[in-house]
Amino acid sequence: GEAPAGLEDSVRARMTGRLHHVGSSPETLPIIEASFTRAATALEKILTGRAYVFGGRPCLADFGLVGQFAQLLSDPTPGALLKERAPNLVRWVDRMENPDVQGEFVSFAHAAEDVAELMRAEVAAVYLPWMVANANAVADDESNVRAEVEGGLFTQKPQRYAAKALAELRKKHRLAADHAGLEALLRETGCASFLSADAENGGDDEEDATESDA
Repeated sequence: GEAPAGLEDSVRARMTGRLHHVGSSPETLPIIEASFTRAATALEKILTGRAYVFGGRPCLADFGLVGQFAQLLSDPTPGALLKERAPNLVRWVDRMENPDVQGEFVSFAHAAEDVAELMRAEVAAVYLPWMVANANAVADDESNVRAEVEGGLFTQKPQRYAAKALAELRKKHRLAADHAGLEALLRETGCASFLSADAENGGDDEEDATESDA
């Protein structure tokens, strides 16, 4: 049946009002668009010639990433860009609607080489600085998150779920400390400093760099 009268306007007004809450503003637009392009380009390359992020079978990485890209694909503007520039990524999103095992995982060395640029340019340069700034804001009961990302100031309301997610990442990092290959990858890509004990205790220089006096 037809939607109740006024429902579309009501939903639009509600979601527009949440834009600042999630960090969408004219000021953060260049940061968000650059992040979208960078992540999509990196994943398109990773998914060339394979069904899933780490080979022929899905894993947590696939399930963790696909939700956001499925949403982007359903939106006319980013969806058109993905269909034009990232056909392998689009097919992966479709495949993840009903994922199945098509082969084995690639070797760790192969996987590390493939994901290094995504981890360096997106995870370490954008996502983890924001996560640390957000966690600090939540811990200090601040009203806003202020993170220096890609040479710009990214502001939004604190996200308690993301603060819990960072704590979980740091926990998993400690549990995987004996995996020399993984630790080397995290160090080489700049991710380790955000997950280390020093960062967790507030003593890491890169964590301090996420704070702004603005």
